[in-house]
Amino acid sequence: MQTSTIIMFLLTIIIPIIIAIISKRNLNKTINRFEKLREENKKIFNDKKEDFKFR
Repeated sequence: MQTSTIIMFLLTIIIPIIIAIISKRNLNKTINRFEKLREENKKIFNDKKEDFKFR
């Protein structure tokens, strides 16, 4: 009886931690992707500015 309650207690603590770690990794991946997109957009915007300067 006691061992089963201990196992349930551990599961209720460990599983959410694992889920949180996985979701944090995915969040970091998406943040990095958005950072790259933002950098590319800045480059494109700056190129357009240069084109307008030459005209």
